[in-house]
Amino acid sequence: MRKVAKGLATYYTSIPGAYLLAKLAVDTPGSQLPLKDADKSQLVVADLACGSGTLLSAAYSAILDRWVLQRLEDGLTISNEDIENFHRNMLQNCIYGFDVLEYATHLAAAWLTLRMPEVEVRKLNIFTLPLGHLSGEKAKPGTKTAVSAETYLGSLSMSIKEKSGVITCVFPLATSLAQEALPIGPIAIGLDQKRYSPVTMPQPNLIIMNPPFARTGNVGKSILFGHLAKNERKVVLRKLKVKYT
Repeated sequence: MRKVAKGLATYYTSIPGAYLLAKLAVDTPGSQLPLKDADKSQLVVADLACGSGTLLSAAYSAILDRWVLQRLEDGLTISNEDIENFHRNMLQNCIYGFDVLEYATHLAAAWLTLRMPEVEVRKLNIFTLPLGHLSGEKAKPGTKTAVSAETYLGSLSMSIKEKSGVITCVFPLATSLAQEALPIGPIAIGLDQKRYSPVTMPQPNLIIMNPPFARTGNVGKSILFGHLAKNERKVVLRKLKVKYT
């Protein structure tokens, strides 16, 4: 695990830091977040490198606090059913988390659902994204490394689509913990099989994240993606270079 953490430049966000960041993002005047309707499908919050979900959980708490305060200021009551509807809507429609480490997305999903474990949640928008060369011919030692269409860069493989003025974010491949597929058909992991397809996310109202950073070793040699096999790492680094140069 330590090797993976170094290769991905994983830095864990402290819980106090996460809640401070979320509180500032949600309570900043003029943010224009649709918090009043947070118990309905009006808000999209995303973390493109969510890890175990610390920032997403903090955002959940900050939004809940603001939603409760807004209802009280409007003279409305808040029942247990209202809180349950808020929780269900946040997990099913509002919160999107992505990471390349499957164990991390499991923790993120668990952290969010355990806030109200008695509430049935039929789907989660927590996805594991591929990082590396997944299929096709692999690069062989001593041969020229080619960029493959089957090489993925986690959330960096996301593309932006616009149709009729509506912006969406498209991930070419992902896996989900939820068995029920979204209408756009994400990869769902059931007990017996995995199903693969792209994932589409609505344009986020808020992106909250602690992005991973490229690292170098003690002698100036990059250890980015150092957990990958040598030949696969060459393919991924080349794809990254082509994409951003």
